[in-house]
Amino acid sequence: MEIKGFMNTQIISGLLVLLGVITGNIITYLSNKNLKLAEWRLSIKKDEIVSRKKLYADFLGEVNRIILFSIEKKFNSTKDFERVGQHFCQIELTASEDVIEKAKLITDAIFVLNTQSSNQQNSDIYNLKKSLIESIKTEISNLEKDINT
Repeated sequence: MEIKGFMNTQIISGLLVLLGVITGNIITYLSNKNLKLAEWRLSIKKDEIVSRKKLYADFLGEVNRIILFSIEKKFNSTKDFERVGQHFCQIELTASEDVIEKAKLITDAIFVLNTQSSNQQNSDIYNLKKSLIESIKTEISNLEKDINT
């Protein structure tokens, strides 16, 4: 009988070790899965920030190009505004309402600038750009805060 009791103890010990290994593997798997998911989400947020920074820089660069061109002469075709319009559409799809509103004001102002010749208009656009840049910095800062929390 002592051998039977010894065998039962070994079987029970073996089953407990096996149960411990399985439990440990499940916990490790779930931890790794959650960690990878968190890393993936963080990567997506970082990519979004980089993408927005590029979009905003492209938009402001195009606005500057149009302003400089309007100093020399006026555009004859709305096709010349195509790129700034494309950037604005992307901003509408991705940006906060504050950034969208300020980008719209700038877009409207450069259309007006092309039809008028006024130093006051250039000053207005400069102030609008400054306001837009502040809004962009706030938006990017908020997105970066989301990453760090």
